[in-house]
Amino acid sequence: MSTENPDQRAMHVQSIKARVARADYVVDPAAVAEAMLRRVDVARDLLTGRPVRRRAHSPRGDGQGPRRRG
Repeated sequence: MSTENPDQRAMHVQSIKARVARADYVVDPAAVAEAMLRRVDVARDLLTGRPVRRRAHSPRGDGQGPRRRG
């Protein structure tokens, strides 16, 4: 759903609020907790700013050794 139009966004928010009030669906607390923890982990990884590093002679991501020129 596009949220560029403020009126459409407000209508969507109201619709969600109404569905929650009517309890048209059930929230899985475990799924919500997993999503929250995953979000925190991603944010923490982004904030540390540590680049992924490996030695030049270590295996590549596909499991093969380094390529040689010549």
